[in-house]
Amino acid sequence: MSSQKKSVKGSLLHRLLTNQEMMMDQLKVIQMTMQKIPGEPAGGPDPLGRDILPLNDVTSLLALEKRVREEADLQNKMITALSVIGGLDVKDCIWRVMKHCFTNSLAKQLNWRGINGKTAFHRLQLKDVITGTVRNNRLTATATDQEVESYIKKWLHLAGDRDGGRRERERNEDELSKKPAFKILMGPVKEVDKSIDKMSRLFPCQGRQKFVNFG
Repeated sequence: MSSQKKSVKGSLLHRLLTNQEMMMDQLKVIQMTMQKIPGEPAGGPDPLGRDILPLNDVTSLLALEKRVREEADLQNKMITALSVIGGLDVKDCIWRVMKHCFTNSLAKQLNWRGINGKTAFHRLQLKDVITGTVRNNRLTATATDQEVESYIKKWLHLAGDRDGGRRERERNEDELSKKPAFKILMGPVKEVDKSIDKMSRLFPCQGRQKFVNFG
């Protein structure tokens, strides 16, 4: 029993110390912000020269991509500027940085591989900016390429559900289910389903799945 109490106390102490470290990091960000000249971004002078983030369309994305590839040290300057966004873990950090850099309308036009006519994110130099920003955060400094890739993919994949996209899709599906053509189409399917249930009751030893697989 004594060892269990020690284990609980040790766990609580670890949590307290971790929370204290996160609070100190956040305090540093606040202090940096307060010390800046009015009108100057918290991460220092805007490395892009003007406030162009978040990017709104593919044209502006490719224009910035061209600058990152051609202008020496712009990538490192962007990483430094974006690092003040922070994040408590890899997912939180990537979510914050991606939201800061890309509008949701642009995110819908991107995916990792570039399939279905979309722009391939893994080919962009900005991918390295995101990765560098994550690793510049002390709490996420050990993030692997696989972790970063996974959360970027998910953030882009969920673009259609943000800004009311999920509610809109559910409303469209509900309206579709009420249309006569949909009911006519689904009618035979429901009848087959009823027949399978009836057969499974008549021959319980066979089980429903047996009839679904047609023997």
